[in-house]
Amino acid sequence: MKTLPAMLGSGQLFWVVFLIPYLDIWNIHGKESCDVQLYIKRQSYHSIFAGDPFKLECPVKYCANKPRVTWCKLNGTTCVKLEDRHTSWKEEKNRSFFILHFEPVLPSDNGSYRCSANFLSNVIESHSTTLYVTGKQNELSDTAGREITLICVRS
Repeated sequence: MKTLPAMLGSGQLFWVVFLIPYLDIWNIHGKESCDVQLYIKRQSYHSIFAGDPFKLECPVKYCANKPRVTWCKLNGTTCVKLEDRHTSWKEEKNRSFFILHFEPVLPSDNGSYRCSANFLSNVIESHSTTLYVTGKQNELSDTAGREITLICVRS
């Protein structure tokens, strides 16, 4: 026989109502709970040639309202916000990406980056991802027409 809520004792009914939010089974009119999430894998990295364009993506999951997302570059234990850099959103089916553009990548861009989302006064930080900027061989010629090879070396 099926037990109806009216058949539960008041103590049992209290625990059912009390535990619903903590068990993440809250469901009102078909709407599930939805938290903002950032999906950068722990210990991820990218190797990029200096001088090439590159787009660093921060995969973002959100429901109704798009969060305010920012990028920062780690400097020791602090993360310095990159407010003067070009960023954009890319929307795909069931996915959103907040992108940090490097046009072109410079040797000084070498380092670790993290994105963070500000949503309803809560700040969520991603794992960091590291950019390894590698040298790129450039060929030039001097005034006498002789070829000069420059090699950029990462310090």
